Amino acid sequence: MMILMDCNNAALASFLYMVKNILNIIWIVGPMLAIISLTINLTMLVKNPEEKKVPSKIRNSIIALIVLFMIPTIVNVSMALLGNNYEISSCWKSATKPNLKPTYIDPHPGNRQPIVSDPDKYDGGGGGSSGSYTPSGPIAERIASAAEYYAWPEGTPKSKYCRFNGGGSTPQFMADYRKYWPNFANSSDKSVAAGTCCCHFARTCVVKGLGKKFSFTLLPGASKDEYTRQKMAELGFTRITFDGNKSSLARGDVLYYRNKGSGGHVWIYLGNGKAAEGAHNSGYGGRITKVSNSKLKTGNKEVYYIFRAVK
Repeated sequence: MMILMDCNNAALASFLYMVKNILNIIWIVGPMLAIISLTINLTMLVKNPEEKKVPSKIRNSIIALIVLFMIPTIVNVSMALLGNNYEISSCWKSATKPNLKPTYIDPHPGNRQPIVSDPDKYDGGGGGSSGSYTPSGPIAERIASAAEYYAWPEGTPKSKYCRFNGGGSTPQFMADYRKYWPNFANSSDKSVAAGTCCCHFARTCVVKGLGKKFSFTLLPGASKDEYTRQKMAELGFTRITFDGNKSSLARGDVLYYRNKGSGGHVWIYLGNGKAAEGAHNSGYGGRITKVSNSKLKTGNKEVYYIFRAVK
């Protein structure tokens, strides 16, 4: 049974293009190595005509030279003889260097609102939990309010908040996101351009709450861990090691962890067992979720910290 192939598939194009390059390398390097081996063996035979093993080595070098030189030719001729009626031959002929640069698909076509000079006055347009932002009170409250303002409310269909289902971030989040970080917003990476990265979501919430822009990440690697702590301290935050108990959390806390293996996450705690988060791998463009015990477990975490506003 013939397996149908999509020749426009990026993974298939990358694989076939890589195989072609490997064959081309074999075609060039293989015969060169065989010729070198043949030359060495011929020299040995001239110096010592009585050596019995040298003739067999020369024969093997000649056979290897012929086979290595002919392999790519045999493959290309075979694909040509198969014709376009066979999927693999058709894809093989059309395989060129793939364009791996992803294209951003606007999750809200026809519903783009202009960025206003004051993001606090931006009209929520029906998205978010509260539809408005409260720019007053303690920093922690302002951060939590910003997270509720940016995130899709509970019960929102996945088609709106998940980019894998055609959705993305709320219009009010994207307005501020494009304003604060235009380089990220114009990225060709659609997951970044849609604001679904947890780092970008949490940082935008903190910038909104502080009323002050900063550029460092809230999900630092090990080498930047202490640097991030110091920069957050300058902004009025203290870092607390999280013990995994929900009762240790306070509204407006910024939680982040790194796994012992790889990866990590950062989100904003809202109180009452709920948090707001974006997620790169899951494609969540800012949603409100329940904070379960499994989400808070610390066993597989390398580090688990809270950034808490001290004023």
